Amino acid sequence: QPEDLPPSRVVLGDTSVTAVPASGAPAAVSVFGANELTVDGGHITGGRAAGVAAMDGAIVHLQRATIRRGDAPAGGAVPGGAVPGGFGPLLDGWYGVDVSDSTVDLAQSIVEAPQLGA
Repeated sequence: QPEDLPPSRVVLGDTSVTAVPASGAPAAVSVFGANELTVDGGHITGGRAAGVAAMDGAIVHLQRATIRRGDAPAGGAVPGGAVPGGFGPLLDGWYGVDVSDSTVDLAQSIVEAPQLGA
């Protein structure tokens, strides 16, 4: 992690991130516990509640990213209408994350994108 980034911000390039139960992959849960998560060119898999709960309240910056619903139930508010087990369209922008049970909901965030110190 670059030193100029605060510890609450995680940037992933061309990476597929999977949210799984903490007992299965503590590193993944640690990443999702960050206040801000940038996924650039990868995809997010919404797993079971034990893994995705750490994402609740996070700000997620999606750049050319797709969302894979994984085993989350149908009816979640995923932009573009992604379906369980399938990938949605490429998404760009800042989204707020709300986790209910094992459903990952993304809502377009009204929060200003923080300065990344380019």
